[in-house]
Amino acid sequence: MDHCSEGTSPPSALERRTLPSVPWVSLAETLTWVAFGSAITVDHLRTQVEGHCPLITDDPAERSRKFFAGHYDEVGKVPGLEFFKERQSGLDRLTEAWNQLRNELERGAVKVRGRFTPTYSLADAHLAGLEDLTANLLGTFSQFDVSTGGIRRQPPGSPDVLWQNDPRSFDREYEAFGDDARAADGYLLVEVCRADLLKAFPARIEGTERPTMQRKRRGPAPDPDWPHAIAKVTQDCVAAGYKCPLKRGDKAAIQIMLLNFMAEKDKHFSDDTAAKYATAVIARLPDK
Repeated sequence: MDHCSEGTSPPSALERRTLPSVPWVSLAETLTWVAFGSAITVDHLRTQVEGHCPLITDDPAERSRKFFAGHYDEVGKVPGLEFFKERQSGLDRLTEAWNQLRNELERGAVKVRGRFTPTYSLADAHLAGLEDLTANLLGTFSQFDVSTGGIRRQPPGSPDVLWQNDPRSFDREYEAFGDDARAADGYLLVEVCRADLLKAFPARIEGTERPTMQRKRRGPAPDPDWPHAIAKVTQDCVAAGYKCPLKRGDKAAIQIMLLNFMAEKDKHFSDDTAAKYATAVIARLPDK
């Protein structure tokens, strides 16, 4: 989808917005609440991440033509706004919030729901029925899309949180037009139970802030053998008949296979690290 700033006016500098007083709040409001203590709508989030870039109204074919002609070279250089003035820092915090929310869902602390669309179309999603989204399903649809506030499958090498002008965004969009129809589907109009959210992240109630903590330095780059581990374990899982949605115990088995692969190279990692990379394997498994 092609979005930039669309004339919406973002909140004033670092204005803190409380969660709306409704039973269910959007995924964009949820993640920004967890990350920044401010519930930002998807339109404002998109504007903050992308900055005031020129409006793009081209269809995908025209966008592809201009991309290869080099006409979009400057778009990614537009600075972000508000919480994303340092864009990568803001995206890192949003990614951390996304992972925290998925952890809360896995332990049954929050409820999430959304509408499935095979074409990732908002019009299609409005006609679809609401579905409760499980932790296993979010392991498959593990990429948060800033442009729509929805979730999609996460191809290898694609980030947990994707915005339109990320250098990897074009590759992700190209896959959606490929031979594998699954690359085009996703969930839109995703919502989180407000009451559960406030219980899971109580420090955000009534605008209170988490205790000020020194930000951790960014850790070392991922081990270069992880892509090989993901590819090998995916191949083994497909051969063994693993399919989505996974059966009970399958995710743990995938983590063990990943850890064993790395251990053979005398590299040892925690279960949490294996769980992170297991999502990439799950995203590549066929559906039942």
